[in-house]
Amino acid sequence: MISLIAALALPAALAETQAVPVRLVQNAGGYQLQRGGKPYLIRGAGIHNPYLEAFVRIGGNSVRTWGADNLEQLLDDANRLGVTVTIGYWMGHRGHGFDYRNAEQVKKQYDGALAAFRKYKNHPAVLAWAVGNEMELGQEGPEVYKAIEDIAKAIKREDPNHPVLTVVADMWPKKMAMLNQHCPSLDLLGVNSYAGLPTLATRMADWKKPYIVTEWDYPGAGSFGETPWKTPLEPTSTEKAKLTAEYAEKYVYGAPGRVLGGYYFHFSPPEAATVGWNNAFLKTGEKLAMVDVLQRQFTGKEPKNRAPSIVRIDAPATPTLASGAKLAVRISAFDPDRDNLTYAYEIVGDDPKKRFVGDFERDAGFAGSGEASPDFSITAPKEAGPYRLVIVVRDGKGSAAAGSVSFQVKG
Repeated sequence: MISLIAALALPAALAETQAVPVRLVQNAGGYQLQRGGKPYLIRGAGIHNPYLEAFVRIGGNSVRTWGADNLEQLLDDANRLGVTVTIGYWMGHRGHGFDYRNAEQVKKQYDGALAAFRKYKNHPAVLAWAVGNEMELGQEGPEVYKAIEDIAKAIKREDPNHPVLTVVADMWPKKMAMLNQHCPSLDLLGVNSYAGLPTLATRMADWKKPYIVTEWDYPGAGSFGETPWKTPLEPTSTEKAKLTAEYAEKYVYGAPGRVLGGYYFHFSPPEAATVGWNNAFLKTGEKLAMVDVLQRQFTGKEPKNRAPSIVRIDAPATPTLASGAKLAVRISAFDPDRDNLTYAYEIVGDDPKKRFVGDFERDAGFAGSGEASPDFSITAPKEAGPYRLVIVVRDGKGSAAAGSVSFQVKG
């Protein structure tokens, strides 16, 4: 017999494992996600779990994953904080040795996707299922899209509570034709778009269902010019934030009824370098101006502490230096809250193959660091090669700005 205390506790326990219904509703204004019967606009990001609470504080309400392994803690933390999760199942990529014409590989992948779905389908934090991420790159034959359809159809047979999407890398006509022909079970589409975001709506004209911008940010490496030695020039965090604000307002949240929100990439610090190309924080934890932009977009409110701005960095344009030569730099920066600013620098190797999210930048070489000032100089490394002088400006209250100067050393 169940005791009275246990009986009283039973509904709460059941509620913890009960899915919250998510519906895709069409009305006069287009489409709308509804969660628990209420309109739900995705104010999302890709995120590392320790930054979940910081994300909630700026008004974020949803995160996405790229895989479905070991999600219990993330789902529980998200549910505790009132955040939803779009769970992604990682599908095979050609570059990783996966062949969609190999029936054995495809069947194993199908079984793995269904096992992950069944494991988490009743968790109340689940918002949607994302079948794959950019797996079509390099293999856009019908086999890829048929594999997506088989998984999506199977999920929909068992789960009436959550929409199903797939996530693709931007959009072009052949991809659109394949999706429309082979993937009728998809409820919506996830599109990762960076430099192409301003034209994405036009290129999505033949997709008659709604979509989510599942990765978005300011344009990536290669969008701002390059050095004579073919490494990308990087804008300052201040310049990145201006583009973030423009892209959010116009292209992610500017078409309600058609675009159901988005997931900013990436609301976390880099794993290796102090500053990454697509990260909203320094590795040391200070937030950059992109976080302030997201808070304004999500809540309409100013942050209590605003990030400093770098107005300009004066230095020779992409100089070539002799080993041991001096490079002089002048930084113009200000803090909107009039906080006292401190300056620091790092010298890192500038290998363009090791810049993605900053994860591998340390492997490209680390050649010195130290304190700096608005006017300072560094000594070029002894070893020849391409480098970046990374400049970090901190306000001492948890916010920062960053920029860089590309140079090369000839021995």
